[in-house]
Amino acid sequence: MVEKALYEEFIEYIHDILSYYESKADHKYSDIKKDISVLEDKLRDETLYLGVVGSFSSGKSTFINSVIHKNLLPTDAVQGTTVASSILRRADHDDLEITYIDGTVKRYSQCASELLEKYHIRESFAEYDEVERSTIWDRFISWIKSLFGVNTSKGETYPNTNERIELFKRIIATEDMAKDIQYVTLFYQNDNIPYNIAMVDTPGTGSLNKRHNTVTKNAIDNICDAIVVVIPYDEPVSEELLNYININLEHQKKNCIFVVTKVELLGDKEEMPRLIRVIKKRLENGLGMENIQVIPMPTLIYLKIVDHEMQTTFLDNISEADRAELIRIYEEGIAVINEMLSVKRIEYINNKVINICERVGEKLSLNLSNIINNYEEQNRQLKSQKVRTPEVFRDKALEDVAKIGDRYQQQIAGDIGFVNISLAAFRSEIERVVDGSNTSYELFEYLEVNLNDVFYNINFEIARLLTELLDGFNKKLYELSENFKREYERCGVTCRAKSITVDADDFYEEEFIGECESMLQERINFAKYTIMSDTCGLIKKVKAFFSNPLTKHKELVLVELSAVIDELSIIITDYTIEQMKQKLSLMSMNAEKSILDMVDGDRKVIVRHINATNRSIKGNKKNKNLTQAHIDRLNEYIMLIKELPV
Repeated sequence: MVEKALYEEFIEYIHDILSYYESKADHKYSDIKKDISVLEDKLRDETLYLGVVGSFSSGKSTFINSVIHKNLLPTDAVQGTTVASSILRRADHDDLEITYIDGTVKRYSQCASELLEKYHIRESFAEYDEVERSTIWDRFISWIKSLFGVNTSKGETYPNTNERIELFKRIIATEDMAKDIQYVTLFYQNDNIPYNIAMVDTPGTGSLNKRHNTVTKNAIDNICDAIVVVIPYDEPVSEELLNYININLEHQKKNCIFVVTKVELLGDKEEMPRLIRVIKKRLENGLGMENIQVIPMPTLIYLKIVDHEMQTTFLDNISEADRAELIRIYEEGIAVINEMLSVKRIEYINNKVINICERVGEKLSLNLSNIINNYEEQNRQLKSQKVRTPEVFRDKALEDVAKIGDRYQQQIAGDIGFVNISLAAFRSEIERVVDGSNTSYELFEYLEVNLNDVFYNINFEIARLLTELLDGFNKKLYELSENFKREYERCGVTCRAKSITVDADDFYEEEFIGECESMLQERINFAKYTIMSDTCGLIKKVKAFFSNPLTKHKELVLVELSAVIDELSIIITDYTIEQMKQKLSLMSMNAEKSILDMVDGDRKVIVRHINATNRSIKGNKKNKNLTQAHIDRLNEYIMLIKELPV
């Protein structure tokens, strides 16, 4: 069959997906695995499971009892009578199967003693036996039996007592026994149950016990192919029931069979047609459906008639004519139900299988969509944390260092004004000395000057300026080191840009200083020679005595020295600028080397991190696309399954 092959292919595909995505500690696919298990069971078992749903005391159990002609299921009018889903299946041999919530299955035929002991069934029989034998007559009967070798021990049970059925009744009606049970299946020798139909009883709808609601929903979702909705005549279609059907039977309400029970309790039998019309109208309006068939079922009177073991006088006051009419109504209703199930049996089963497939598809699509979202979120985080390549950081850092060097180069001329200041101070000192001289000889003596103090002062300022420039470079290197650490910290970097140094002691070469001194001494010597020429010899001394050439000599000295100081100012300034540029170039080179050493030292770990990040992003993208392909294929399967003929 094409349908079965498609379902098997779908199941195999789901198993492949689960094996691909599921981890050992991952439980988010447990519901899907349960659904697939249910689907596999459905495909193996072609039995139609007819679920019976209704409120407490609506007559669900009585309806099933009437169908099987046996007052088997508990029918006490107490909320919680049925606390576990029960399945009745026709079989050649009686047996009982208990399916637990954890997936464990126990068969009575395989572990009877274990189950009877676990649920204290034989103890209860024994207690009952003791009570029954408490009379003198019963003890006498027991004595007679013992004479003939009949065993009357404490564990004896009466021939009419069926331990399987008793265990079945106890479990589905006892809260403590049913709390860990998913459903109980009674395999029952009963000719009134068709071999291809199983009856499923559920706890009442709208229970205050959450477990009861869970049990009912599980039966609807995973067991029942078609649903009989039982509506008691005295509570015709409550809002609670409509809400329950719309919410919990959304995918199955078109397959629902609506049965009105207890109609035999109507005071006026003429009211039945009107009641059915009212219920039909309320169902159609409340469920948004048309042409709903509502079947009246006088289950109580019918069960009383077909089960001769029922010892009750209930409804004995009904006339024979009314009784016959009620039986006819019931049998017509059963015939309608049987016809619907016969005609639509395969459709109901297929619809159930399709519903389970859709549910699996929705759950798995949601899980896979979450996986895609996780991949996208991981990539967003990876991209937000993605670091620049070391070359990009290096180039930017070198650019920053170069900018500092360029800025310092441009401001050097303004920063070395102290050269002119020192020479100006030197000029002022000479002017003061010249001005304070009283004789040419004294002036001559004062001309013994040199540039030692000038160069000392200039060197002091040079050292200060170089320190400032060096601090500027090292501050930038520290800043870049912090940026490097901050940006690549996740890579595990350890290197830093080392501070640089500069030597200011050899700023002015001895040869240059000597040249400057020579220029100064040459002018001083010229001034001295002039003074000496004017004051040496008798005639010149006499002449100098009468004309007093001191003023002329002072002017000569000032002119000569001012001229040489102006020349020295230009020479020293140019030389200082050139030397400063060389020092700055050296600082820039050292700073660049420090940056390169820092980046190169951690290049491997950065590149390794970048490559790993890129691989993760690429891998996430690939996995996302693969997961999306799985979703697309999953949707294709669901579409094909939906298109299958039902």
